[in-house]
Amino acid sequence: MIACTARWMMSERGPAVAVPFRPVVARSAAFLPFLAVLALLASVLHPLTRAAAGTTPAPPSALPASCRLEIGPRHTVAGVVDAATLRLDDGSEVRLLGLLAPSAPDPSAPADAWPPEVHARTALAELTVGRDIVLAYAGAHSDRYGRTLAHVLVERDGVSLWVEHELLADGHARAYAPPGGTPCLAELLFAERSARQAARGLWAGANYAPVSAYATGRLWKLRGTYQLVEGWVARIEHTRASVTLQLTAPTRRALRAYIPLSARHRHEAAAFDTLVRRRVRIRGWLQWRNGPSLTVSDPALVEALSAEPPKSGGE
Repeated sequence: MIACTARWMMSERGPAVAVPFRPVVARSAAFLPFLAVLALLASVLHPLTRAAAGTTPAPPSALPASCRLEIGPRHTVAGVVDAATLRLDDGSEVRLLGLLAPSAPDPSAPADAWPPEVHARTALAELTVGRDIVLAYAGAHSDRYGRTLAHVLVERDGVSLWVEHELLADGHARAYAPPGGTPCLAELLFAERSARQAARGLWAGANYAPVSAYATGRLWKLRGTYQLVEGWVARIEHTRASVTLQLTAPTRRALRAYIPLSARHRHEAAAFDTLVRRRVRIRGWLQWRNGPSLTVSDPALVEALSAEPPKSGGE
């Protein structure tokens, strides 16, 4: 209890006199236990009332504010299934969102036959196995195989790390968006770009380097795979639900990139017109439809690189 002191007051009728001073803190000390109980109740009830209202909890510090995700349960990682899938303590599997891990071109090859895949799987294991994680959902909670779909946050040395971002920044995967996109795509692309510019991980070799839109023969061999393609935009076509970019090529079989536009992206359709005669980097699943074509799952996967016109006769 705080001891009472005296304060001096100048009386209008005489000299200064000492007047006892009784601070409010001393009087309210008896209410401190009651206030502590109220604070404890508030800390317990506040998350419950937010959950009942259907609001999303604030994201952990590892996620930027732009990643508005649904924070899920905590688990411990029991093991790694592959370079993009975790096995949890309850036996379930989690497929990492926002990235595409390297895999051997030959699906029948042994698990250790493709060095980029081995390095990515090792990096994922070192980052997560035996550690506590928090799941963060960006939409559907599971895929058709029954695996949980989530971003993963791991606690390491007292710091919360975003697993997908760490793998991309170290060059162990490529940024990827499922149909419908992901709210964290810009941050994932930035992490990948930093690794690519520094030639880290899978970017140190030529296997995952962007392919030229002029390399028609190589595009034919790579059909059915996920690729980054660079080239000059020759023309753009619009429909109500999509935009198509046609890139220049030495033959009539020019690469065409199909970009479906969801309701939330249709207002961006006109912005693609500014890409004519600009060099771009586009990523998506490479197919062959009377020539090479890419299906692009999100407009953010089309990156403008240069505004200079292409050189005559080629790239």
